[in-house]
Amino acid sequence: MGSQFNRRRFLQIGAFGFGAAGLSLGPLANLTRAGDVQVRVGPPTRAANRLVALPGKRPLIQIYDRPPVYETPSPLLIGDEIYPLTNRDAYYVRWREALIPQIKPEELRLIVAGDAVVNPRTFTLNELQQEFSETSVAAVGACKGMARGVIRPVLGGVPWGIGDVSAAKWTGIRVKDLLESVGVKDTAVQVAFKAAGETIAVSERQYWRVQAINEMTRPEPILAYKMNDREMPLWNGAPLRLVNPGEYSPEWVKQVVRIEVRSTPLRNLWAGTKVGGRDPIKITSLVTVPEAGQRLQSDHEHILTGVAYDSGIGIAKVEVSTDGGATWQTADMEKSYGKYVWRVWHHRFTPDRKGSLTILSRATGVTEETQPNEPLLKDVTDNGRRMNSVMAFGTRVEVV
Repeated sequence: MGSQFNRRRFLQIGAFGFGAAGLSLGPLANLTRAGDVQVRVGPPTRAANRLVALPGKRPLIQIYDRPPVYETPSPLLIGDEIYPLTNRDAYYVRWREALIPQIKPEELRLIVAGDAVVNPRTFTLNELQQEFSETSVAAVGACKGMARGVIRPVLGGVPWGIGDVSAAKWTGIRVKDLLESVGVKDTAVQVAFKAAGETIAVSERQYWRVQAINEMTRPEPILAYKMNDREMPLWNGAPLRLVNPGEYSPEWVKQVVRIEVRSTPLRNLWAGTKVGGRDPIKITSLVTVPEAGQRLQSDHEHILTGVAYDSGIGIAKVEVSTDGGATWQTADMEKSYGKYVWRVWHHRFTPDRKGSLTILSRATGVTEETQPNEPLLKDVTDNGRRMNSVMAFGTRVEVV
């Protein structure tokens, strides 16, 4: 089995068990100094029923109040503003800044500078809109810590369930066009983006994220000022945010007020020491309906619905299991709504026995890449970042 966890053990005790009876994944050496650690999958540690409505938002699952961290309930992931994207008032919320300024569009000043810029300049939002061609892209935005909260022992970081993901249509200007307008020197290696607010870290109040110069000179990354063809909510980065389709979204800086093109890497707690580079979304699928904890009527047909997505390479198929991964059936997929948009899938299912049931989904890409069934050792050692295992994204329901 190598670094993958034991599937047979999963089938014996079932996924999402409570307390010590969670999914035991066998002893993993060298995870802690205390010796072997029994790793399992259990219910998310955040409270699913703690629903709070931020101004302009629907009730979302509150994980933290400050900084604002709110998860989208799975039935709200597929919206009706622009199908199958998430409605603006349901899009998940993730900030590292405790103090979020309310910047009016007419007050925005975007500074573009750095030692590798030929002609530094400050732009108003109106100048950005008037001087550059407008473009739009629909894309999935996914946090790197998805489903971290289901792993036992508890990992560090935000204890997400499966709702730190959403999809939206973003409208703005290409970063590439902006950089070309100010001129970039041959010495440029990095583009750094600074947010307006102050972070929760006393040691580093400024929030920066970095990208490699060759990543930001592609046509896809944009500075967005509209969301789903309407005004962008404050909670999702208004008045201006970075969007990099196909990449994990922690680097999609919200409330961008300064961009530096640099010949040496920025040193910042949040940006790290890296120059930058691609961080493509790993192939993932999940169930949106029914929601975890929902009751299903036995001997009645139910339509399971979910989404599958990746970095834009393409989803070939989605399979569904209702017996703990012992057998799989191919789900029906809707048409593609765009390269970076999730594929919606459906599967008809009639439960014939009462009791707890875990629904699993598994996506396969056009390059035949498939989600791993079990969590990997590195999912634990890397604090749950970029985890995409089938069992971590399972949905537990009750058949009555």
